[in-house]
Amino acid sequence: MSTAENDFKDAVELGKTVLYHLTKGGHQPPEFLPRARGLLFYHTTRAGLGIGIEHGRGFVISRLPYSAASGYLEDWSPPWFIKIDGVEWGAIAGIEKLSVCVGIMSERALKELTTGRKIAIGSDYSIVSCLPMEYAGLHAKRAQKHPEVMFDSDLCCAAVSAAGMMVDIGLSGTVYHRDKERTARCYGPEATSAEILGGAVPPAPEMEELAVAIQNASRAALVAAFEPSHAASESEESMD
Repeated sequence: MSTAENDFKDAVELGKTVLYHLTKGGHQPPEFLPRARGLLFYHTTRAGLGIGIEHGRGFVISRLPYSAASGYLEDWSPPWFIKIDGVEWGAIAGIEKLSVCVGIMSERALKELTTGRKIAIGSDYSIVSCLPMEYAGLHAKRAQKHPEVMFDSDLCCAAVSAAGMMVDIGLSGTVYHRDKERTARCYGPEATSAEILGGAVPPAPEMEELAVAIQNASRAALVAAFEPSHAASESEESMD
């Protein structure tokens, strides 16, 4: 097996692992999954005391127009491999390992990623953190009861700790940049992020397994959104 094949298989395993951790324990899949223009999966480690240093790696995929060749499966681009670095100020103590899924909701955010430049997440992006209702803050609860808040944002973030708890993380100060080594190994040194995420590069067969996992999670999110408990929650709020 070539190293490139290993990279694709590692991407599939990463994506499936993040989705598994986000949905185990009765948590419903993130509601942004069916509407996201792209998805960013990554594992990251944050460490520090007061000042936190972040480092991780993952990949971005974008949703492509439907193709009859894919049958019932949604079309996703090949993975664009990235590295994550960042510095965060605040109440940070010790080491925290996180599995993260970011929904890329706006065309603007997706286009920024396809430039291939380093992307620093700051005040220029509107970000919604997706948490179960029992953990969510006011803004996250509003986003769950009013999905348009989520769908109108640039980015939606769902994260889970190594202990299996869903957590609210800030993306401000996080920088995403191309993983040159893995990208060159899988697509050659000349392949651009626009070509990879735009569908000009054929997807690797190994990635179909992840497409199935995403589609299953997206369907579960849609079903959960229309469960009686969800509808009752919205009805209660309308009476307030």
